[in-house]
Amino acid sequence: MDDRRTIGLSVGKGETRQLLLEAGSMVLVVSGEVSIDWTAGWMCGQPLRVKQRLVGEEVWLAERGGWVDIVGNRSAQLAVIPPDRISFWHKVGGCLESWIAGVAARRERAG
Repeated sequence: MDDRRTIGLSVGKGETRQLLLEAGSMVLVVSGEVSIDWTAGWMCGQPLRVKQRLVGEEVWLAERGGWVDIVGNRSAQLAVIPPDRISFWHKVGGCLESWIAGVAARRERAG
């Protein structure tokens, strides 16, 4: 069974939500209709914004990480599914836990 955590999200008509997604994340529209607006790149120093409309049971894959705007064209229910790999922040958390444990062990030996 897939143990990736999903985030359930409701978006009302006309409501905008901003999400920070990792590359490889998926947005599944369970019901309703949304538009996803993201920066696909840069052209002449200006962001190149792209918008895609999704309706119930459609999926959008974030090819790059970054901020996306999700706008409710109609009330919608979404599921945000993280990528199938260990995230950058999970790695950072693991490094911090290891470092804190090492500091605590040195304090015990010294004290």
